[in-house]
Amino acid sequence: MQIENELYAPIRPKRVTRDGESPSDALLRGGIEYIEVRSLDINPFSPVGVDEQQVRFLDLFMIWCVLADAPEMSSDELLCTRTNWNRVILEGRKPGLTLGIGCETAQHPLSKVGKDLFADLRRVAETLDGMTDSQEYQQVCDQLVASFDDPELTYSARILRSMIDNGIGGTGLALAEQYRQMLIQEPLEILTADALQKEHDASWQRQRDIEAADTESFESWLAKKA
Repeated sequence: MQIENELYAPIRPKRVTRDGESPSDALLRGGIEYIEVRSLDINPFSPVGVDEQQVRFLDLFMIWCVLADAPEMSSDELLCTRTNWNRVILEGRKPGLTLGIGCETAQHPLSKVGKDLFADLRRVAETLDGMTDSQEYQQVCDQLVASFDDPELTYSARILRSMIDNGIGGTGLALAEQYRQMLIQEPLEILTADALQKEHDASWQRQRDIEAADTESFESWLAKKA
């Protein structure tokens, strides 16, 4: 069975729960406090699984989502959107791929739809860059929009090319060793080895204290939650 906290969705509405409160009850009580964006998969070309370019793109896209005209979506429109979503996920690099606009009433090339979106994102990028006198967000737009003309720039194409050349195991081991060497050379900036050991010991002690103070059987606790 799936608990509410593990609802599989690209974006989850969230609110900090009170003690003993379920996520859905918290939302009913106080509404949406924040959202959890889960659309990113792990980036195999980053030692930490996500890079600055991706984070800046999310900044742009989420701001655009707030600003763009977005009337309430019907159930049929949601299904059409999911169809497009699956097309991009499964066939995004396919030459000539089209997306259904207006619930399949018209078909437009993925490259056109993507470039139109990035035209809007660039306007957001110009505003954000203007606040810091930089070009960082606009550079992200330039880098990513190029993938519509050259799909070989996408992460999926790059990892596939590596697996063809080096095998799945060879690709994974090569990246793992590269990141291992990179990360072991990074100094600890906040924590120390001594601090980590102290927290380890304290955590074990807290567990022992909790277990020693626990007098309720598992069956009794489960009956209360049923």
